[in-house]
Amino acid sequence: KVAFLSGERPSTAVNVGISILLAIAVTAVIFLILWQLKGTFIRDLFIGRYENDPGRYIFQGLITFMWALSTVTVIQKRVKIKSEWRMLEELPIPEDLDMTDLPNLIEVYENLCMMPDVTKRMAGTRVARVLAMWINTEDFERVNQTAKEESELDQFSADASFRGNRLFIWTMPLLGFLGTVYGVSYGIGGFAEFLRGEVTAEEIKYQVGLITQGLAIAFYTTLLGLFTSGGAAYPSMQAERSEEEILGAIDEL
Repeated sequence: KVAFLSGERPSTAVNVGISILLAIAVTAVIFLILWQLKGTFIRDLFIGRYENDPGRYIFQGLITFMWALSTVTVIQKRVKIKSEWRMLEELPIPEDLDMTDLPNLIEVYENLCMMPDVTKRMAGTRVARVLAMWINTEDFERVNQTAKEESELDQFSADASFRGNRLFIWTMPLLGFLGTVYGVSYGIGGFAEFLRGEVTAEEIKYQVGLITQGLAIAFYTTLLGLFTSGGAAYPSMQAERSEEEILGAIDEL
């Protein structure tokens, strides 16, 4: 009686390539700003208070990039979730719709299919597919099974779309701990050999400087890794909760 909607199943997954480019841009802007803040703790945390420390550049840069990647991913996800809410509110489904009035149902379905971006939104696509199944079969059990399968597929897709962001958040403290190991190794790596020979005051001063620099890398990378992962986890959790709410609202409709 009516044609089913065709096309790929829509989801709230974001484009990884775009996210990477945006994250690179955000990271570059942050470090350009830090470059101007000589003598401050925040600059010391990332690249060194006055001079540039290559060790901090590498690890703090990677941690900042992962934080930016997580942040831009969550922002894009929230934009898509808002679009789903907007689609759900604009669906031309009357509250007093009579499910036994097939001519009226067909008219509602055709109006639904003419909505812009209906095939790009989970809300519009799922409602259209279930409604088309009812119009074509009038079999309650079959339609109920279709609705259940559509719901499970959307839930699986939504959960899969957050896996990458969970990996980004997990990577931040890992990079921090790797920076800690590197910093400690850098600081004390040659200290035992240094003590075996005859040393001068200048050599001791230089060696103490290396140890201090290495410990700074060690502590600062851990600090930034833990801080950014904690700061990125909460927005991600809120975005996941928002997606669960929109999926629940579609199920209810």
